[in-house]
Amino acid sequence: MVQIKRFNYAIIGLITALVSFILFYAGIRISLGISITGQNIKAYAITSLALGVISALLYLFRQKVSAIVFLVSILTGFILMYASFATGGNDSWGDIAGVMYFFVSAFAGLVIALIVQLVYKLLNR
Repeated sequence: MVQIKRFNYAIIGLITALVSFILFYAGIRISLGISITGQNIKAYAITSLALGVISALLYLFRQKVSAIVFLVSILTGFILMYASFATGGNDSWGDIAGVMYFFVSAFAGLVIALIVQLVYKLLNR
């Protein structure tokens, strides 16, 4: 095994965590214009790290189909979140709905990713 390939899972996890943190920060601070507190940054960091760890573990255990489906679901969640922010108006329901769209999309994507990986493994048996 080549030494560089050994840490690909960590790179995938760190990139996922960093990009998701930046997208959370930009979505809340720039799109909505809400001031960010320390608790917000802590919540963004914990959520981003969780997403990064999940994607890194999927890649580490060679569940590449699951990893790709999960990353696509995270991207879809961010797109839905930004769309909700853009069309939400001035009330706070657009903000809450946008964040909920993200979390529902990410969780559903993880479940779908695991089901797709299971079907993939069963078909290639």
